[in-house]
Amino acid sequence: MRKLGFLGFFLLILSGCVTLNVHKFYTYQLTPVEKTMIVPWYSSGVVGEFKDVLRSMGWKLIVSDKVEEETTGTIGEQTQIVTKAVSRANFKLVIVSRRSQEHCLGGYEYEASIVDLGTGEEALSLSGDGCLGYLSDDFRKSISETFLDVEDHQTQPGTANN
Repeated sequence: MRKLGFLGFFLLILSGCVTLNVHKFYTYQLTPVEKTMIVPWYSSGVVGEFKDVLRSMGWKLIVSDKVEEETTGTIGEQTQIVTKAVSRANFKLVIVSRRSQEHCLGGYEYEASIVDLGTGEEALSLSGDGCLGYLSDDFRKSISETFLDVEDHQTQPGTANN
């Protein structure tokens, strides 16, 4: 009986729990073409899990955050020239993480922010601590509640409006 109690306690520790803080600042309605995000180049730990979640939800992930400049305007009696930065993505995932044994063996602690590149505003802020499976489930839920899918009637399947 004593062994069963120890085993139960040990399994409870291994199953762990997760702490999660979410701050959702905006809700977006996105077509499939608009679901583009700049992500870190590496895929270990939390970053890899989150990238897998985004891919499974139909996001196009871009590693290079190269921003190009676009200049438009008119020259004449009243010259108006505008130069603006243009990114190939609409959002950017900024994340830091480290290993943590606080809630489970092989756990992680992270802080992440998703930035709207059109406005520069933070769309979603997350932080958490726990096992990868729990963290990725919570990340999926936060993404699906912040970025709502809408049909794109201007885009034919297999094409993009770039």
